[in-house]
Amino acid sequence: MNINKILRYGSLYLSCFATCYALQRQAKPLPEHATQQRIAYSDTEAGHLKAWDWPRITLASQLQDQKIRPFPGHAYLGAFTNHYSDTEHLECFDAITRRPAGHADISLRFMSIGGIVEGGYPFPLAEAERLQERGGALYLVLEPGNNRGRFDRDFSPENITRGLYDEQLEEFAARARNFGGPIFISFRPQVNSEVSPQDIKAAYIHLHDILTAGGAINVTWVWHVNLEDPNAAANYPGNQYVDWIATSLFNTESETTEQTMERFDSNIARLKALGRPVMVEFGSTADTAGKRAFFQAALPRFQHEGVNAAVVYDIILSTNSRQQGWALLSPADQDAFRAAMAQTGNYFGGNIFTGDGETPDESTPPERLDCSRVDGHYFNFAIAQRITQIQQELDNIDTWVSHERDFNLSRIRAAQLYMELARIEPSHKEQHLSSAILVMDSVSADEHFQYHTSAQYIRDYFDAQFQIADMLLQNGDVHRATTRYENILTDLLDENILLSQQIHGYSIPGFRSRAQLELAYIHLSQNHIDRARPLFDSVRNWSREEATASLGTLLYRGETRNDLLFLQARAALGMARIAMVEGRYNEVSPLSSEVMNMGASGSESGFMDMGLAALIYDMQSCASQFPNEPQAARALFDRTLPWTQINAYDDLKISLRVEDYDLTNPACHRWDILLRGLASLTEGQLADRGLRQIIQDLRLYSE
Repeated sequence: MNINKILRYGSLYLSCFATCYALQRQAKPLPEHATQQRIAYSDTEAGHLKAWDWPRITLASQLQDQKIRPFPGHAYLGAFTNHYSDTEHLECFDAITRRPAGHADISLRFMSIGGIVEGGYPFPLAEAERLQERGGALYLVLEPGNNRGRFDRDFSPENITRGLYDEQLEEFAARARNFGGPIFISFRPQVNSEVSPQDIKAAYIHLHDILTAGGAINVTWVWHVNLEDPNAAANYPGNQYVDWIATSLFNTESETTEQTMERFDSNIARLKALGRPVMVEFGSTADTAGKRAFFQAALPRFQHEGVNAAVVYDIILSTNSRQQGWALLSPADQDAFRAAMAQTGNYFGGNIFTGDGETPDESTPPERLDCSRVDGHYFNFAIAQRITQIQQELDNIDTWVSHERDFNLSRIRAAQLYMELARIEPSHKEQHLSSAILVMDSVSADEHFQYHTSAQYIRDYFDAQFQIADMLLQNGDVHRATTRYENILTDLLDENILLSQQIHGYSIPGFRSRAQLELAYIHLSQNHIDRARPLFDSVRNWSREEATASLGTLLYRGETRNDLLFLQARAALGMARIAMVEGRYNEVSPLSSEVMNMGASGSESGFMDMGLAALIYDMQSCASQFPNEPQAARALFDRTLPWTQINAYDDLKISLRVEDYDLTNPACHRWDILLRGLASLTEGQLADRGLRQIIQDLRLYSE
């Protein structure tokens, strides 16, 4: 039998095996109390949804239709409690609602396309099974980010539609199909005209087609719409692609409950007219009184409008105090939510696996004695698992060593593991950092690049060195960090590395630019301007040119366009600081605009930090040019920045609490409202004391 026949018959065998396995999993018995609620969307010739009379069917009897249906007269209740949908967080949420334990219907979870493509983040089978066992369903929102959770242009909607990641998405589809249980999937929340709705719609349809063709009939597809989007109907993919409509309703400190609910009342009819069940994601960052008012207004209004599912944000998104406000941490916050639930009777009692609505449990709720610990760190579940895995790998690491070259490989791997422990176990950071340094310094330096010239080895070696240098710098050990960065630059001159780059294609200039950038900021902090300037200039020019390369070239070199733009923005920001120090104010605005332009199209916190700094530097430069004429400084400020891009920079506007302003309109007094927003930033949002002092000086200048 020739090789083609082997491959053909082998492929046929694997396909049959996968199909049988999928059917077996789909027919897996549900809990005794569970009669699965499903819906077959039988559209009329006019394309509209029929009335609420879909038949109830069991999971095993109708494998051709696995859609989650709404429950007439009731609504599902879900929560965004953490990024891993672990049992502890969900049980703590159940304790808040006083519903029977195990009956949170929906758990929201975000996942990046880059995480699926680059590896390490496959279909979350364990989480999906955990929700199914509890009688609910995972709500998975796919976003165009990389495997570190950052927005990444390489994983843009356009590239998804072009089919660049079809192979990995087909594997994802197979895993979703093999799970066989109910799951909601959406793509890119908050669709509106500012983020290319047609591109997002095309990517959504492509994802739908990939998963459907892969047999994932258990996926209920959710199209997320900006509540206030006037073009919701025009941007709608069509009933053949959409099972549910989702939208968001968030109440913040800058908006009263009446204003928030007015937005809901004015727009919900437009979404319901699309003819699909409606899910609302909602939450409040207000104080306890504000939360109480919002929840007591929102939940009954959802009932009145016949909302079919509501998913509340009960999560700590960062150490930033404003973002912590989403979580229902205090007993008063929990009482406020529970009181609002009581106003709706048992409306939020429909359950995905039960045939009856549930009446809220009036008994004493489970104690939340350990929920403060759970809520205090939303990565608790995943971190505990990861620490155990790392410790097991470190225990076994000596078994990898069979000769000198393997010794180097295992030491580098151990250093990477110690650095990961240092990041996720801050209470033992110094101990783990010391272990990583000791291990890396034990790597045989003499001629070791002669033996290890593979791209992966060299990337791992420099990755470990950079991690150590970065953490030393974070700890304030500037001298040792500087030495590490300088040693990296020396290692990059090794002739074996230069030869290996020609073979494997990884980017030595990328390693060099990263080290140069860190050294440039160290020199700038020490007022060594002449040392810092050429380094910033070199990094900015290289990253700007490299970012224009094709996606295939960047993948070959081990670069991503997002990381290159991040380097360019950091270098431009450093040059803006130098221009300020040297009084070359006319150079500050173009450099600040360069940073803002890149930041407006990225959502990671580092871009926003640089965007805030660029905004502050530009205001300072305008004030410095007109030291006694605030009105002239304001006029210059209005002329210098890319207001269209800044107005579309949602993360920045929300951080400054100016999301209700149109910054493209000079009549909105940009200087005053932005300065007021900058002054409201907490230390968690803006830790740089120098920048905070500039803000204080600008406020005095403007009075």
